[in-house]
Amino acid sequence: MSRFMTLVATLIASAVLIAGVWLDTLGHIEAERRNLDRSIANEAENLAVVFENLVARTVTNVDQTLIELRNKIEDGIPSTDWPSLIATSNFDKLVILQLGIIDASGMLVAASSRSHLARHIDLSDRPHFLASSLNRVGCPLLV
Repeated sequence: MSRFMTLVATLIASAVLIAGVWLDTLGHIEAERRNLDRSIANEAENLAVVFENLVARTVTNVDQTLIELRNKIEDGIPSTDWPSLIATSNFDKLVILQLGIIDASGMLVAASSRSHLARHIDLSDRPHFLASSLNRVGCPLLV
């Protein structure tokens, strides 16, 4: 009987040891998961901050470009010289991919992507032109 009791005691001790190892392993897995969740949340927050900074920089650059264009118009640059106006404008070409000027009838008269337009492009049916033309308040420069 003592041999049997020794075997049972050994089996019970082994089972307890294995259960302890598994409980410890599951605890480590849970801790890893919590750390990963925290890491993902921090990374998402960092990406949101980077995106917010990018949007702020883009809006600031567009705003500065429009202010510069408005000042040039108010200083008396002739409206027939739109390509020159765009060519001399200082804007970040990585932020503003194309700068274009549409006249009151919706025709593209100048664009930064082309120094000379071979033909005028009709943009009078585009939503951005329609919104600007319907909300006209007497300003020569509409956005």
